[in-house]
This record gives sequence, structure tokens and C-alpha cells, in this order.
Amino acid sequence: MNLKKSKNKYSTYCKYGFFLCVACLVTAACVKREKATFTYVVEGRVGSVLGRPISGIQVVMHRSYAQWQESDTAVTDDSGQYKVYMTLLNRQRAFILDFQDPGTVVRPVKYKPSSKQIIFPEQRDKMPLHQYFVITDSLTMYTGIDINP
Repeated sequence: MNLKKSKNKYSTYCKYGFFLCVACLVTAACVKREKATFTYVVEGRVGSVLGRPISGIQVVMHRSYAQWQESDTAVTDDSGQYKVYMTLLNRQRAFILDFQDPGTVVRPVKYKPSSKQIIFPEQRDKMPLHQYFVITDSLTMYTGIDINP
């Protein structure tokens, strides 16, 4: 009995098509994808109890209460304005802002250090690769002098 393999042209095309798909997938896996970034910006104004702007206040934006993690620092200008930002590779909603009077500007009294938690709104999953969030805030700083009318 003579047994011959019957060649089917479709099975040959399927083999070549399979190897072509595998080659495409391996090539696509080797391409380095761009990572998503999330930029969080807090801009605002620091003022006194009297409503006057305070210049020279150091503003530090921390990623969490742990001081060793990354942070950004800014100093308020003459109009009390500041802008701190942080670019991360993962999402985060809560940040800590520390306000201190480093004493670089001469004033009659020194302001007490202050901290504030900033929470950004919930982020949706289907957003662009590079996301940018901004919150505008204000803070009133107090001195160590108690005023009782």
C-alpha cells in the first residue's frame, strides 16, 4: 500500500502566516513603550492675617508624610505667589505642602511653620499618556504673637 501525504496549500499558508505573526509579536515586544507621566501642580498665594502677601516663604511639596521621598521646593515672590509641581510615573491624589519662614527676608516677627494636605480630584483611566493636574490654593500664615482684642 502506498501512503502519500497530501499537500494542502492552505496548511502551508497557515504555517507561514503563523510564523509571520510570531515574528511581528516578538518585534513589537522589543519596542520600548513610552511611560505615562502624571504632573501635579499646586499654585497659590501666601498671605498674612491682615491679607497682605508674604514674600520669602519656603513652600515644599512632599509626596507623602515621609520626608525622605521626592519633593519640590519654591519660595514665594513679592506678591506671595508660589508654584510647586511634581512629575510622577504613577497616579497619586494626596500631597503634603509645608510652609516655613526660613528667615531670609528681614521682618519684625517670624511666621509659624504650617502644613496642609492637598487632594487632587479622582482621575479617570482613559486619559492621555501625559496628564497635567492643577490646583489653586491660598494659605494664611500666623505669627507667634497672640492678639486678643
